[in-house]
Amino acid sequence: MEGRILRRQADPNAQLRGARLVAGKSAIRRMLRRAVAIAAASLLLGVLMLVASSVARVGVAPAKASSCRWAHSHPRHVSRKHARHALVCAVNKQRRKHGLHALSTRHSLRKAGKRHSKYMERHHCFAHQCAGEPDLVARVSRTSYLPCNCTWRLGETLAWGDRGEGTPHAIVDAWMHSPEHRHILLDRSLKQIGVGLVWGSPRNPGANAATYTADLGYKH
Repeated sequence: MEGRILRRQADPNAQLRGARLVAGKSAIRRMLRRAVAIAAASLLLGVLMLVASSVARVGVAPAKASSCRWAHSHPRHVSRKHARHALVCAVNKQRRKHGLHALSTRHSLRKAGKRHSKYMERHHCFAHQCAGEPDLVARVSRTSYLPCNCTWRLGETLAWGDRGEGTPHAIVDAWMHSPEHRHILLDRSLKQIGVGLVWGSPRNPGANAATYTADLGYKH
């Protein structure tokens, strides 16, 4: 597998963790053979870019996502299904605004994202790879999305927020104000998205908060 990984950290009011991008062209055997090397590369690059950016404070005018129903609903005040729908809607609105195609949803990517969000909350960890957990490629490989004898690309963005800072609109707005997260959301090569959402935060599972993992992908 030939690929690259981009991972950077930012820390706004709605808590974000660095956007991460993986790209590659692989047969199944080649992908498995180099999985360990790729994981090591992501950790190294993550350390080098640990304080690479700052993010503007969450909480701008709601009109930006006004056409997306439930986009301003607070955590636990709407179903998780509707919150996920609103977040994808808000992401696609930003993509169309920049002349890009909308992302389609994939259950396999949502499954990978939901497992990661649950793991972060259960282990009070907020990172792309928590202790004892597989990395992004391995997590997605546990679904039907990968492995494949194809060209593929993956991106991941994380965030959690309390109350008004945990609405789908606030989360997407924070991502768009972070150059690294914005780069992932506006990557024209990515075609699909899956959003894993759990109520609560890595700090407090019982909080009126939302923890999001957005996994984006392309394969051909």
